Amino acid sequence: GPFLFKHRLNVDQVPLPFVVGDYDHTIDDKVTKDVWVRQPGSGLEKRQATLQICIRAGVDAQGNNLPQPPIAIWFRGTGKRISETEKAAYHPDVHVYWQKCAWVDRPSSLEWQNGMLIPWLKEHIPNDEAVIFADNLDGQIQAAYLENQKEKGNAIGWSLLKGGTHWSQPVDQGAGREVKRDIDYASRTNGLKTLRTLRSGRMQS
Repeated sequence: GPFLFKHRLNVDQVPLPFVVGDYDHTIDDKVTKDVWVRQPGSGLEKRQATLQICIRAGVDAQGNNLPQPPIAIWFRGTGKRISETEKAAYHPDVHVYWQKCAWVDRPSSLEWQNGMLIPWLKEHIPNDEAVIFADNLDGQIQAAYLENQKEKGNAIGWSLLKGGTHWSQPVDQGAGREVKRDIDYASRTNGLKTLRTLRSGRMQS
């Protein structure tokens, strides 16, 4: 095609329940003193947040990976009660947004586009046109969204075949799946640390 690999990006959403992970087994680790029964309680399987992952193809002349856009995440709610101290602790490579149902709707899509995507394109692909592949999410197919992306970010939008993104979207079974695994691992590891700290008497419940 007319676009170099490094000028091609793919964006997709990954829903996150309160408890992340699969539940076809009950014991996490073979070598552990703790038996962790993993099963979501009532309501914990519902969407609590949505990741939006935008990945870039290609490598540089030396074969090194190219800079990737930051991950975005939408939590349920308004975020009005979040303290400035907590906001300051957010990782700089993760853009945090709020939406009452944790959906990436039309306003959320434009907020992400103007706040993350367009500035990133201007910094990392300043002199060339890019193409951004996406599914048919309502917020990503609106004329205002696509025109804004083209005018300010010099990137055209390319909607993938409806109903076929499970095989045409690399985020679904690639980056998105790996990020969910990392979240699952981090939650289990921190949970075990907390449990052991409680048992040792160093923390009171």
